[in-house]
Amino acid sequence: MKRNLHTRVLTVAMITQMIVSTSLCAGNGKIAKSTMIIDWKTIQSLKSLGQSPHSRGLAGAFSGRIGKDLYIIGGANFDKAYPWEGGKKRWYKEILRYGLSSDRWNCCEETLPGELAYGASIQLRDGFLCIGGCNKTACSDLVFYLTMDNDRIVVDSTRFPRLPVKLANMAATKIKNCIYILGGQTSMTDDASTNLFYCLDLNNPKAGWQQLPSWPGPSRGYAVCAGQGRSLYLFSGRSYSGNQPTTMHEDGYVFDTQKQTWRRLKGHFPVMAGTAIAQGEKLVFLGGVEQLLPTTPNHPGFSRLVRVYDTRKEAFDPPILSPYPLAVTTNIVVIGNTFYIMSGEIQPGIRTPEIITGTLKRK
Repeated sequence: MKRNLHTRVLTVAMITQMIVSTSLCAGNGKIAKSTMIIDWKTIQSLKSLGQSPHSRGLAGAFSGRIGKDLYIIGGANFDKAYPWEGGKKRWYKEILRYGLSSDRWNCCEETLPGELAYGASIQLRDGFLCIGGCNKTACSDLVFYLTMDNDRIVVDSTRFPRLPVKLANMAATKIKNCIYILGGQTSMTDDASTNLFYCLDLNNPKAGWQQLPSWPGPSRGYAVCAGQGRSLYLFSGRSYSGNQPTTMHEDGYVFDTQKQTWRRLKGHFPVMAGTAIAQGEKLVFLGGVEQLLPTTPNHPGFSRLVRVYDTRKEAFDPPILSPYPLAVTTNIVVIGNTFYIMSGEIQPGIRTPEIITGTLKRK
């Protein structure tokens, strides 16, 4: 079964590459070239943790950088069996550290107070924030600040205010000194997507999270957002409510953080649950879910396309095909022009222990 699944995944990847190449052909038969190059590689895998259940990979984990180390915190996986085999999802509270200089993973002594996943990660200068999230039974309103003090990891839940509501599966980004949170769900028993939109001014955190006008579109969780200049961009995601059918979105919106006004963008953005990076006037989308398919071992895997969106032209440049599976329901860590995709989900129920890294270069 594993061999057949691997063959199917490779076949889908080859078909995808053919479709991408065909779609980029100009009228003269020449293939349009991307305006960006990505130097891809992998670093030490979570498999190096041996018998630890984390070695199967984690989805929904928090991640960030402190000094010269990368961190993966919490997350969830199917540690004993896949969903179609009757497996149950397991949540975690452990803190995993990767040394950029040593190329090694280890499990830290410190942990989160409880199991947590599917929140938002925001990088700050001396540490990073783990915002909201959920465990098996409930969503969280906690905001943890992770930093170092005397060579020990500090998990501080009092420095920054709690969210106004318990929230998971939201999108988040930081623009200048403000953190923005969009969408998500407030309950694990009534898992309905929301239109919530909050911001926190880091210059005045005591004022707490302020509610902002929502985007002019449907509620959503698993959306993708990015900040560029004074603009906040929101894309894709899906709407859901209890037993009602789930609706996947391919729309996009831009929010002017000064005027506090929204505008819908033209085009289609099938990037649900993926990640995005702002690079100058470009937004780089790494993978995403293009179509909702049943959770079975026959699933072809999520998109390997890297879409490059020019915000000045409000149009896509030619895409790039990744040589590696691009995980969803994950966070990325960015250092300069290099990004790290910190584990994640490569098809429903299947996590990857691989850490994919790429360096962006302009042609």
